[in-house]
Amino acid sequence: MINHSNISFIIATFKSENIIEKLLSNLPKDSEKIICENSENFFLKKKLESTFSNLKCFVNKNIGYGAANNIGFKNAKNEYIFILNPDVNLNIEKLNEILEILEKEKDFAVAAPYETSEFEKYKNSEIIVQRDEVKGFALIINRKTLDELYFDENIFLYLEEIDFCKRVKKLGKKIINIKVFLDHSGGGSHGNFNEEMELSRNWHWMWSQFYYSKKYKGYFLSFIIFIPQLILNFLKYFLSFSNFKKKKNKFRFLGLLNSILLNKSFHRPNQNKIKRRDGRVV
Repeated sequence: MINHSNISFIIATFKSENIIEKLLSNLPKDSEKIICENSENFFLKKKLESTFSNLKCFVNKNIGYGAANNIGFKNAKNEYIFILNPDVNLNIEKLNEILEILEKEKDFAVAAPYETSEFEKYKNSEIIVQRDEVKGFALIINRKTLDELYFDENIFLYLEEIDFCKRVKKLGKKIINIKVFLDHSGGGSHGNFNEEMELSRNWHWMWSQFYYSKKYKGYFLSFIIFIPQLILNFLKYFLSFSNFKKKKNKFRFLGLLNSILLNKSFHRPNQNKIKRRDGRVV
């Protein structure tokens, strides 16, 4: 039986101190909660572990979404893993609705609800629909049917859940969407969203696209597919009048170029800033 006590919630955070407590306060007290804190905020760790029951916070350097969740996988004790973004609105009523549906479909490997923004699109769908892939903002993973499969840690940001689902399907396992709708801000997982973070997102979006293509289609075909995009971003850099658009196209060009050159996904936002143990940035 799927219940609160055999679920482990895993939440990767990055500068999420302004929103994470709201989510945690809505989760069941008897469920295990694992926070993978990627902004080296030791003050947040201390606060969360003293405030919430059954919670353990692992503080890391900025290792990326997939690698952070893998720490959660390896430390979780329960049969079912529920990966959440910090900006998801999940309460007990919605959780129980999800569990009630999953109780009837116990052979699933990966399950996910829909975002509330998708209500019109899926309001007439079946309660359970098999998919090739699902969105990663709220993922339920069944370890009884899918053990020892982790996120690809080469990917720092973007396409982690798509890659994960592709490998799940290759194993012949079941991926499903369930007809429950959750509010998800999208892009609101961390506070103080600024230009540097937006530029970083563009860098990683292009890096991850080529990496994913190379992983499944091979280098040569991926090079042929993406070389026009590389040239386009290069030209857009020179043709853009807006200073921000120039920077954006520059970062998209550099992200794609580094992926084509087989460099690791090395770019980090705010990489020159250090989070002290008291939570202050210097």
